[in-house]
Amino acid sequence: MVRVTLEPTIMSCPTKELPKVPVDMKNELTNFDVKKMKHTEVQEKINLPSMQDVAQEKAQTAVIKGVEEFSKESLKHSETREENILPDKDVIKQEKEINDRSSKLKEGIAGFNPSQLKPTETQEKNTLPTVEVIEQEKKVGA
Repeated sequence: MVRVTLEPTIMSCPTKELPKVPVDMKNELTNFDVKKMKHTEVQEKINLPSMQDVAQEKAQTAVIKGVEEFSKESLKHSETREENILPDKDVIKQEKEINDRSSKLKEGIAGFNPSQLKPTETQEKNTLPTVEVIEQEKKVGA
């Protein structure tokens, strides 16, 4: 065991650089009685991880270590089969019908003639409440 003793050292500092302390504060600090202070017990709180946290961290470490130390030589060679499944005649026919319908719809929208529309008049109906309704609402709200 090595013992180390620390000795307090006083750092030299020019008095011009020291902050100015008011006289009444100096007197209060020099006359302060430490015995007037209340004794308190220091409680050190050390939060240790739970067993579940430790187990979870070990599992994560094991996974990372397994990935880092993985050997490619342990892999087996495999052949990839690529199958190109082409649609049959019925599926092609259905897709063609859908495309024809959508193209007809687009042609109908593009060739639309707005002059064929019938003229209409818009009637705005904004009914305001009557005096009786307003009075009833005031009474219910009060």
